[in-house]
Amino acid sequence: MSDGRTLLTGLLRGISPAGPLFLPVVDDLALRVAAVPRTALTADPALWARATRQAAALVGGDALTLGFDIAPLTAAIVGAADDPARAETHEAAQALASAVDHALVGGGQGLAVALPGPATLALAAAGESSRTALDRVVPALGRLMEAVCRRRPQIVVLVEDATARTVPVDATLRRAYAPLRKVAAYYDLLCAVHTQGYAAAEAAAEVERLAPLGLDACWLGAPAEGGGAAVNGAACLAAGKAFRLVVVPLVLDRPDLAARQGADAWAAAGGAGPWPGLTSAGPLPADCALERIRETRTALGALTA
Repeated sequence: MSDGRTLLTGLLRGISPAGPLFLPVVDDLALRVAAVPRTALTADPALWARATRQAAALVGGDALTLGFDIAPLTAAIVGAADDPARAETHEAAQALASAVDHALVGGGQGLAVALPGPATLALAAAGESSRTALDRVVPALGRLMEAVCRRRPQIVVLVEDATARTVPVDATLRRAYAPLRKVAAYYDLLCAVHTQGYAAAEAAAEVERLAPLGLDACWLGAPAEGGGAAVNGAACLAAGKAFRLVVVPLVLDRPDLAARQGADAWAAAGGAGPWPGLTSAGPLPADCALERIRETRTALGALTA
């Protein structure tokens, strides 16, 4: 396993990685490791961080992933829309912050922390994405994002759910993202937008669609067809020139296909970036076939051997 912490930090400083970053989402796999329900896991931040670290190690991930189940924080932020300071004191927010503290202790793995994206929050709070709706939720999101960023993970991922794809990437949405981007930049962290529910054949167009947000990274989650649908990583890298990092999902339980996807994405970087991250199509299931994923990880490691 590479030193994902150094690689992610280096990206922000223009240091080229030696190979693609492997960034599977292990939040659900951590439930299998801890052998407890989700509510029990997230109620114990030390266990949450420890189980996540172990889950990432099982599949050879270069980073731990925390918070990709955005439902608890979505509820917390929407509930704090009229009093942004309440976002930080919500039980779910405090649990995540404490888990981040535990996750940052020891080990070379990086840390990617997910928060709900502005479009998702506006739709949850108001059923629409007008400037008024976005202005209502962004202050509370900003407070929570700052609480996470001051703990210094390597990357903060703003997760937009599939319904948020109906929100145009226009001046209104860019205005909502601007203060969040500035918070991450102040703490010298990468900031990513995470998208899901796009058609696999249109993944490159989805990367291009999100480029005007001006973030460091675009993270593609699960396509509409599910984890078995192959995404063209090379096309996504070509479309992602505005980003430092483009994270593309692999069909991880098919090692040969995943290795080809990874090789194509790495070749498309061409030594100049944007750099590829390789992830799972959504969270790895708790019952995923670990041997096949480890086989995939071995194949990906051979790309630059």
